[in-house]
Amino acid sequence: AQKDVYYRFINCERFNWRKFTYFVALKMINFCGDVPLLQKVLIADDTITAKTGKDIELVSYHFDHKVRRTILGNQCLQLGYHNGINFFPIDMAIKTSAKRPNNKIRAIDKRTNGWHRRTEALNKKTEILVQMIERAFKSGIDAAFVLFDSWFSHDEVISKIYKTGYGVICRLKKGHVRYEYQGKPYTLKQLWQNAAKKKTMFISKYQVKGACIDVALPKTGPVRILFLSDGKKEWHALLCTDTSLKGT
Repeated sequence: AQKDVYYRFINCERFNWRKFTYFVALKMINFCGDVPLLQKVLIADDTITAKTGKDIELVSYHFDHKVRRTILGNQCLQLGYHNGINFFPIDMAIKTSAKRPNNKIRAIDKRTNGWHRRTEALNKKTEILVQMIERAFKSGIDAAFVLFDSWFSHDEVISKIYKTGYGVICRLKKGHVRYEYQGKPYTLKQLWQNAAKKKTMFISKYQVKGACIDVALPKTGPVRILFLSDGKKEWHALLCTDTSLKGT
């Protein structure tokens, strides 16, 4: 085929790219043999692709934490499967913000896959993530946990993912969220100062100090938090919905 055939194929809004990606990913996952990671995981993250044309459909301004400034581009939320050796992308979605230089939208049939993907781009990023994980579970992706950074670490999001059927491991924000510990509410900073800091033990394998404490969130319920410290002032917290999982 000539290049025009491929251009027409890519520009056609009727093809189900998401279904095609899942089909390929499931085939590749089934070909994988023994891998070192016993508990397979899903990894969710977003990235921003810079664009220069202000007339591009659904292009918008996003704050890029890497360069510490707002840039014009497309924000892409991705979900992938990791087995310890290989990483397979299984789903993606474009997210547009309200700060768009134009509102030009090409007229297409509202019954097509392209229309549904376009309307999806207008939803909240947390809603898109939950929908992607629900599709992965229904498609038969066998994973123990979903991993993501602190941007998505909200009680409501963690609860919805946990109810889907996957566990959650994520980094936590040092904000004002209250965690119930021994019958009392604490912020993450208070948990570190009043409980975890006193229990830290040196983990020689990773050259850090760590401590695990079991707490509860209003919607998610019982969770385990692993506090990691460099032994000085810096510390970080990771959450896991499996309270039997050891921090070391």
